[in-house]
Amino acid sequence: MNKVHSVTWAALLVAGSFATHAVAAYNPAGVTVEVLDDQGRSFREFPLTNGGASTYRAYLKARRGATYRIRVSNRTGERVGVVIAVDGRNIVSGQPSDLRPQEAMYVLEPLESGDYRGWRTNLDDVHEFYFTEWQDSYAEAFGDRS
Repeated sequence: MNKVHSVTWAALLVAGSFATHAVAAYNPAGVTVEVLDDQGRSFREFPLTNGGASTYRAYLKARRGATYRIRVSNRTGERVGVVIAVDGRNIVSGQPSDLRPQEAMYVLEPLESGDYRGWRTNLDDVHEFYFTEWQDSYAEAFGDRS
């Protein structure tokens, strides 16, 4: 039986006019996370002081209304389970996220990458990620201001 390693990552993208805050809650060696624009380019990052050994924080230079996707690459030889939250909500279930291994997740095979363009509402529909003010955020649509 293949072992699935759990990786939690929060793209807490609460955009202002030109900058947004992103937090990688856990990023083991061999797993990378990028925020990409429509042309597949990484947004320019402005790292902040490291808040702890397992946390990476940075501001991203982004335009209001710009769409984005999150690319997670598994460069290990093992399967990796990935929990991703944007605006504090799990992108698979839409439920509030505590970034726990029990939450809905995507699984990446060894040496596989996944691009995640939005919140999944069913097998066919994905509501795309875009940079906006908090009043227009996905979380605010649920009245979630946590």
